[in-house]
Amino acid sequence: QFYNAMRKKGYRPPVESIPSVLQIHNAVNERSWVQLCKWEKELHNNQDPKLVKFVGRPKDLSPRAWWNSRVFMTQEPFDRHDWYVEDAEGGE
Repeated sequence: QFYNAMRKKGYRPPVESIPSVLQIHNAVNERSWVQLCKWEKELHNNQDPKLVKFVGRPKDLSPRAWWNSRVFMTQEPFDRHDWYVEDAEGGE
């Protein structure tokens, strides 16, 4: 599934590299979720955030990514995902 998603985005990774890439991808997602939970608790007093929606936007840059890549000349991110979280009152 991951390999097919990469091909759909125009990438042609060697099949033998997929287990390593997938391990890194999953670790990044897990770390992102931990950070998101921390922000929700600290900034919104949301003690038990729940993921409502996870949207891949591979061709869109976040404002921060746009700024960093245009002003600081950093490499654009490989991919973008928007995480939608249920707030403490039950909304997004």
